[in-house]
Amino acid sequence: MPALARKLGLRDVVAPDLLPYLADAAEFAEHECTRLAQVVGGGVCGTAPSVLVQTAALQVAGSRYAFAKGDLVTGSRLGDAARANLLSAHDLCAKEAAARPRDPMADLDRRLGITGGKP
Repeated sequence: MPALARKLGLRDVVAPDLLPYLADAAEFAEHECTRLAQVVGGGVCGTAPSVLVQTAALQVAGSRYAFAKGDLVTGSRLGDAARANLLSAHDLCAKEAAARPRDPMADLDRRLGITGGKP
């Protein structure tokens, strides 16, 4: 998976007061991609949904930063934009999962709670 889909893709950020928000964004994006893979994507969160999650994470970071600085309008707008990207990532992850070829035996094992050939 490309670095932009695994990391925030930022280089040499020069705003030290923004760095804690970016660290939170990286943690959020990793958690959300893992959650999407488990809950929506059949074990996979593809590159495109991951990029949407990364963008949303940066938007949330910017939103929190703006709120902390007292800029309520920018904070709200970035929060709304993050919501849209998270919904799009969820939808795209679901569409990719539905389009992926299925292994009927693996699906049966998953439904029965069988892992590694043992219940």
